[in-house]
Amino acid sequence: CTVCHITSYGKEKTVEMSRDWENRSLGTNGMYNENIVRESNPAPIQVWWNRKSKIVDLADPVAIGSDGTVVLAEPVGSISDNDSRIYAARRHLGRQPWNGTHLLPFKVMTVKKTDNMTQAIFDATGETYDPIQYVNTSRYMGIFHGVAPKEDALTCSDCHSDHKLDFEALGYDNIEKDASGKLTRATRPGDDTNLATLEGFSHASFISEYTGAETCLSCHRKEGEDFKTSIHYTWMGTATNVTGKEGTETGKRVGVNDFCVAITSNEALCGKCHAGYGLPEHDFSVEKIDCLICHAPDYKKTATGPDPSVDATAAAKNVTLPTREMCLRCHATAGGGDNNKRGDVELGMKSDLELATDNLGYGQGDLDTVMGTTDVPKTLDVHMNLDMKCQDCHTFEDHHVSGRGMDLRIDDTNTTVSCENCHGSKPHLSGSLEDSLNNMHTDRLACTVCHITSYGKEKTVEMSRDWENRSLGTNGMHNENIVRESNPAPIQVWWNRKSKIVDLADPVAIGSDGAVMLAEPVGSISDPDSRIYAARLHLGRQPWDGTYMLPFQVMTVKKTDDMTQAIFNATGKIYDPVQYVNTERYMGIFHGVAPKEDALKCIDCHDRSHHKLDFEALGYNVTKDASGNLISATIPGSIAPNLATFAEGAAGPGTGEAVSVNISSWTLPSAGTRCTPISATVNIANTGTETNWFAVSISGTQSTTGYPIVSTGTVRLDAGESISVPVRVAVPCSADTGSCTLTPAVYKLDDYPSGNPQAIGSGKSVTIS
Repeated sequence: CTVCHITSYGKEKTVEMSRDWENRSLGTNGMYNENIVRESNPAPIQVWWNRKSKIVDLADPVAIGSDGTVVLAEPVGSISDNDSRIYAARRHLGRQPWNGTHLLPFKVMTVKKTDNMTQAIFDATGETYDPIQYVNTSRYMGIFHGVAPKEDALTCSDCHSDHKLDFEALGYDNIEKDASGKLTRATRPGDDTNLATLEGFSHASFISEYTGAETCLSCHRKEGEDFKTSIHYTWMGTATNVTGKEGTETGKRVGVNDFCVAITSNEALCGKCHAGYGLPEHDFSVEKIDCLICHAPDYKKTATGPDPSVDATAAAKNVTLPTREMCLRCHATAGGGDNNKRGDVELGMKSDLELATDNLGYGQGDLDTVMGTTDVPKTLDVHMNLDMKCQDCHTFEDHHVSGRGMDLRIDDTNTTVSCENCHGSKPHLSGSLEDSLNNMHTDRLACTVCHITSYGKEKTVEMSRDWENRSLGTNGMHNENIVRESNPAPIQVWWNRKSKIVDLADPVAIGSDGAVMLAEPVGSISDPDSRIYAARLHLGRQPWDGTYMLPFQVMTVKKTDDMTQAIFNATGKIYDPVQYVNTERYMGIFHGVAPKEDALKCIDCHDRSHHKLDFEALGYNVTKDASGNLISATIPGSIAPNLATFAEGAAGPGTGEAVSVNISSWTLPSAGTRCTPISATVNIANTGTETNWFAVSISGTQSTTGYPIVSTGTVRLDAGESISVPVRVAVPCSADTGSCTLTPAVYKLDDYPSGNPQAIGSGKSVTIS
């Protein structure tokens, strides 16, 4: 019992772990004290013990063992001894005198008063030893007291996943470890069962009846305590990235949205997805956790318990690690139906798992599940097509999940979910000019902008919800007016990972676009911490009192068409007539990554006839022709080329007159610094009669090391057009100091970098420091 129920010792008073009589020191008490090391709350070790022991007496000859110590006391037992059991223990270390065969006694107070171990041993033995020999010693002692409360006892996963049981030291067979040293296999002698993992473990043999969370907590108490403080359970937390709310308690439970508006008075509806049974009573104790909603494949719930149609005990016996379907059953159906809210997460992203209908049962049917066999198409999401789990990106720490959407309030961990976590900051690896250009975008452009070209792919996505203009549906309910679309393209927004989000208690105002903004990203073109992200804008029309958004009871409206009564049920106040206001919410688009061949190309954003990037809305300086067509877009305060036409002719020059281009002049600073780019300018002119696309390169070699310094700029020139091309010359941190000669060159795009340049400029010298 001690192995699982005594998880530490030295709890209030630190415990001595070692005592060294050789390396003494003069203490403030005037004594020469032995060196004692103490610890607070160390975890016990484990040993085999058959209740017999080996213990050394003074008269016993001793020898140094394989661990470099003389063992003074140790338990007898082993994995092959049927009379042995594993016990909690501790190992105390010492360093003390011996004569090479026997340990030597000494008079402690003589040492402490005089620092003379030779005299202390003589006082005890009548023999003189000078010099003194010292030897390391060790002693095993059982740990039998300090039993912890049952909720703090070790669980199955503590030993069979986190490996708090030292299988290798205890003599188990077939020990295997991965590259990081983590144990992956351990078996009993003569038994092939892998004890290092819980894979293959069956709950069915341990569960006779599911009685709620307590059934799971009997083994998984720590996991329950961890989950109790997670945003999945509390729907609340301390804001860190919501502007104006930093350090305050906020979350879904006090928020307002443009779908079902608020949890207030809608707990029974929202509770169908809450990972617990206590939402109606606001009871978030550990006993109210619903473990099955995330761990049982054959399961569905109500706000207060398992759905009556479900055999909860059978579901509990079949629990697994969460699958995509388990996540999607809530995250794809938020807002009352499949792909209503998020847009980039839909039930079609399950694979060979359960299919679910597209509603949650408030007048539109129930969330029923049946077995399905369809795989996720690559065009729907390349990662889910590869059967990646949600947890591959949204990692968990103590049952707290990483990742925060653009319109979400709380970070549950400090881990940021990003494409770079797997793909790196320079993900395009072919070495081509196109990939080099693509990698130049990643500092200011999130991967989602180019790689998610649409959402609402299999299931149409809700774009707006109007609670004022309701209509009687065939289901007998007075339904809100919902507009849906198929495959809309994302919009783009600047985001620095902070957001502005409205709670019910916040006063609101109508913005310049005629709507109340409920959630929006923080960021701008002038903010160096911002990047452009793919997003969507959802529109709403819902009640307010002129200052605050008003919650209402959804089912009252749907059943009676009486919004005044619905608001009263939620607030206790009468509003008649009801005022309505337009609302808006920005949401990030992060799922539904398209195959790479379907990603946006240069010309999709940087060609005169293709502007999928809305330069004007993003804050670029733009000019338009008389018809309103975009003809130029530049970064404010930058000498960068025209981004609106940057990629025209990117397929290569025309078929007429040969390319003719020259370098009229170029500028380069006389000095540069390692780790810092050098800003050069190359003035080129297209002297031909055709529009062409050019690559501008500046390269050089340091005479001291031969280390190349190269950077490439690109530009499109109409016939007869001249332009100044800014080129950032990378100076690596590993470059040596000294003089370097740099030379510019201009290539026809489809000749770069292996072809011959069309023009070469004169070399200039720069001193690197």
